[in-house]
Amino acid sequence: MLQDLRYAWRSLRRTPGFTIAALLTLAIGIGANAAMLSVVNAVLLRKLPYPTADRMVVITQYARRGAGSLGEGTDEGVSYPNFLDYQRRQRTFERIRLYRFWLSSITDAGNPEAVLSVKVSADFLQLTGTPPALGRDVSASDDQPGGPKVVIVSDRIWRQRLGARPDALNGSLQVDGEAYTVIGVMPAGWQFPGVIPSGATIDLRDVEIMLPNQEQPAEAARGNQNFFALGMLKPGISTSQAAEDLERIARELETEYPNHNKGQGASVRSLQEVTVAHIRPTLLVLLGAIGLVLLVACANVANLILARGRSREREIAVRSALGASPGRLTRQLLTENALLALSGGGLGLAVAWVAIRGMVWLRPENLPQAASLRLDAVTVAGALLLSLVTAILVGLAPVIRFTRLSGRSALGEGPRTAGSSPGMTRARQVLTVAQVAVSLALLVGAGLLGRSFLRLQRVELGFDPGGVMTVGTMLPPGRYPSPSAVVSFWQRVIERLKDDPEVSAVAAVNVLPMSGFGNSGSFAILGRAPFEPGEAPDAAVRYITPDYFLVLGIRVIAGRAFVETDDSASTPVVIISESIARKFFPAGDALGKQLRYYGASRDIVGVVGDILELGPTQLPPLMLYSPMTQMPNESGFVAVKSRLAPGVAAERIRQAVLAVDNQQALINVRTMSSYFESSISQQRFMLALMGVFAIVALALAVIGLYGVIAYMVAQRTREIGIRVALGATGASIVRLVLGQGLLLAGIGVVVGLIGALALSRALTGLLYGVSAQDPMVYAGVSLLLLLVAAAASALPARRAAAVDPVTALRME
Repeated sequence: MLQDLRYAWRSLRRTPGFTIAALLTLAIGIGANAAMLSVVNAVLLRKLPYPTADRMVVITQYARRGAGSLGEGTDEGVSYPNFLDYQRRQRTFERIRLYRFWLSSITDAGNPEAVLSVKVSADFLQLTGTPPALGRDVSASDDQPGGPKVVIVSDRIWRQRLGARPDALNGSLQVDGEAYTVIGVMPAGWQFPGVIPSGATIDLRDVEIMLPNQEQPAEAARGNQNFFALGMLKPGISTSQAAEDLERIARELETEYPNHNKGQGASVRSLQEVTVAHIRPTLLVLLGAIGLVLLVACANVANLILARGRSREREIAVRSALGASPGRLTRQLLTENALLALSGGGLGLAVAWVAIRGMVWLRPENLPQAASLRLDAVTVAGALLLSLVTAILVGLAPVIRFTRLSGRSALGEGPRTAGSSPGMTRARQVLTVAQVAVSLALLVGAGLLGRSFLRLQRVELGFDPGGVMTVGTMLPPGRYPSPSAVVSFWQRVIERLKDDPEVSAVAAVNVLPMSGFGNSGSFAILGRAPFEPGEAPDAAVRYITPDYFLVLGIRVIAGRAFVETDDSASTPVVIISESIARKFFPAGDALGKQLRYYGASRDIVGVVGDILELGPTQLPPLMLYSPMTQMPNESGFVAVKSRLAPGVAAERIRQAVLAVDNQQALINVRTMSSYFESSISQQRFMLALMGVFAIVALALAVIGLYGVIAYMVAQRTREIGIRVALGATGASIVRLVLGQGLLLAGIGVVVGLIGALALSRALTGLLYGVSAQDPMVYAGVSLLLLLVAAAASALPARRAAAVDPVTALRME
């Protein structure tokens, strides 16, 4: 074996051009695949970092049917009373725990900081199998209405805010303007197991503090699905068994509480599956695409080896004539291929390192476990395995060809025919056709995604995000204990910003479009028969200040926008979206009618256009708008329309907020356009990678086609010389050579179209406004490939046309 390696090394050194070309091709193919494998492993395959991860499940309620409900047919949260019933009546869970995300501010030492927090039910950490590194879990006595103000902090907060002091345990931390007792510190690197909604756009992705839930389990709260639930299955229980168990309970609750639970089911899914469900289709399609790139690279290298075989046939024949057995020759050739592939794999690790960094930069905002993307042992092992597989793929056809050589015939051949057997020529042509076909399939995929992405960018949102800067904050109840204090804060901030001559409009809202969070609730129409139990429509509810529609450019279709006199002392009012007016007031008589929601009756004073609140790929939901002066909200966003640069506008808003309250922490300082960009970040990620893969495959296919045509011209030099001597013109020679190249490309296009039609089915669920069989994309890509094939054949064709017949015949 050592002798074979030394000989293989010398053989590769003697042909530096071949070796460099093959190594670079393999490095790109193997490196890109290793990088994609690293992403798939980190996101889809790697077990979640909890001792009980294999038994952890997500529990949700879902609407089996509903009258235009928000998110109808999709999983939602759970209500607190339903959660208590799940706990009491279940038979398949070891424990079920509740949580809900929150936004808090840490205000000690005069340095306010916004942090993502979570309110949890008692003994929540038992579910994860990970106790605090210091201190204890939230206890049942903590999780009671009016219970003690206690907090569990992250390792970062403990180190940066509390100085990593052991005596910080049982010490005090200012949270939302109130003193909380620190009862625990989580281990370094620990991540909260709850899943932030996939569409949520929030700058804070890591939970920094945990608080007791302390929710009052009132019967009236049964319809408010504002919580999330995690469960841990009993040993030996499957998710399907647990799902049947909870569905049984859901049916019982439907009968017992029809007003809130009619049509409500309960689902159980593994935490691992829920974490990656939104990104799995994208990654699997990309993994398949990059595998096709590796096949193109293998075909390219196999073509190079076959071309190199022209100079090695005599060598192989001599060794065979001297007694080398076919097995001995096969071992030597496979050793050379393995050395080549492993060296390419080594270089591929460098390509993988660069590719992983690029993927981290391009990744969607909600890519799970993005922090674990790196060049790890799995990536290295994957590159090694891919290298070995590649060695077999690229060497199989050449090894079979060379080891079948007849020593006598090879030695008897002159230079005229050496290496030009029909079998070798056909093999190279087949490989070239395969390269073109695979390249076309990838280009079709990239084209479909590109058209889909353009459609997404041009979709009518119902509002104008341009020139709007936003800043989020949450008012601590300790400093803003009354509705009037909350209203005063928002009004004072808005007044300060209105005084800025560069600001054209300013408003506040509890939740921005496409941010992924928000309030929703069912409503009734006064003066009409009540909806059947469980059939009341659900709508997104937004609390806004008067100029909100002006800031975002939302059309007022009928009636009016809110005015300053719509305050707590005036008649409660509401503005409805066009979809509500169309669905429930088809006669156009919505103005003056009354809706009842959140316990109060409100007069409809306006109708505004629908907006794509949930993102460009979702239908516009039913929307209700209330004046913030009548429904104050502690959390919200300031939105400013101005001619200022984003950074300057953000600083103006920050100064205005701090001038009103210098202890106020800010979050999501970003443009309104960035929310839209975040909503399509997954599509951008897929398009960018698929585009790169397609371009690489196309480049390799062009190189392979050029090599085949150039090789053909070299083999047919004598024939071309005779044709020229007999009167063939340069144009006819060019047509002959171009015809050969276009014939191969044409066959590849036909095969590729068949393959693309089959593969495009995998893209169907990832496209927007574009058919997976879009004829424009298929025709455009086919034409592009034929043009590129013509360009790749042009240089060999020109060389063929310039052949001197006398020189060609003298060479023979």
